[in-house]
Amino acid sequence: MVFTNHAKQLAGFTQHTPPQQISCRLIAIKIYSIHGLAFPEADEVRIGGLRPGVEYGIGNSLNKICREIIGEDITADEDNWLQEHSARKPFLVTVTAEENLATKACEWIRQEGDILQTYDAFTSEKNELDELTSQWEVPAVLRVGAALSTEDRLVKIVHVKTQKMGRLDDGRWLADIHFSGHASLTRNHGLPIDIASQLINDSARDVADVGERVSRLMYAAIQERDNMKAFLFSWMALEVLVNKRFDALSVKLFPDHGLPEEMGLRVAKLYQDKNRTREVRTASQKFAYLVIFQWRALEPTDFDAFVSVKKYRDEFAHGNAIDHRTLPTESILMLLNKILNQ
Repeated sequence: MVFTNHAKQLAGFTQHTPPQQISCRLIAIKIYSIHGLAFPEADEVRIGGLRPGVEYGIGNSLNKICREIIGEDITADEDNWLQEHSARKPFLVTVTAEENLATKACEWIRQEGDILQTYDAFTSEKNELDELTSQWEVPAVLRVGAALSTEDRLVKIVHVKTQKMGRLDDGRWLADIHFSGHASLTRNHGLPIDIASQLINDSARDVADVGERVSRLMYAAIQERDNMKAFLFSWMALEVLVNKRFDALSVKLFPDHGLPEEMGLRVAKLYQDKNRTREVRTASQKFAYLVIFQWRALEPTDFDAFVSVKKYRDEFAHGNAIDHRTLPTESILMLLNKILNQ
């Protein structure tokens, strides 16, 4: 919706003719809830860097994290903020800062306390900041979630809010705010904040890069509240990853000897027709091959988990009746995290 000049005046904006030249350094503050973990240290926060120009903080207090990174509270009433945004602690906060100052001619301006507000003056710069954050955000957040997860603990980094702002030369803020909420039911496990911080730091170098398509699908599955959509996103991420990794090997036939005993029994069930060649064609055959020869950290039980979730996928694809509430989305995400961590 485009505001008329009269509407802008009613909203408290003042028109400046000629427009004022305003310079600021744009930053994007992204707030995530960490689902699946609980930090026992109630008052502690940890600050680090995810990449050049991107700081992060973790902890139970959103305001304390923001004070450490940007020098100010993010909200006057944190408890009310949690309710308003359907968020829960602990938090991961990332702050991405543009390297260069942005200068624009601003026609409509209003002062809201200590915050300077402009109307639609920094649109292109905000779009560039969005593009910058999207390039690192999706794979980085997935790496963090994978690093914090274990075989019996699924950690999901769930986006709560993005706030784009500008810092003026005099220290004041120029505000541009966007809200979105999210919730999840993942059960929290205790983890000391120091260990969590170290795992996040390590994730930048130790967690595998699965590519843009898999990253975006996996990220979409984690953020999605509709379980059917989340299941489809997560399965597509897993299937694309399996195909991509297997196709890179240029393998045609599955070996018929020298296989580990437990996996050998499982592979035999995939090739029960003795008259057929042992071509590797199906998703299950590819996953089995990767478990044996590539993904050394995975076990026969992980192959069983793959076969189990694939049955749900097959039932869905053939239009059979299934209870969407029972779709094993988290089982797929656990498999993906294990592949990322191996």
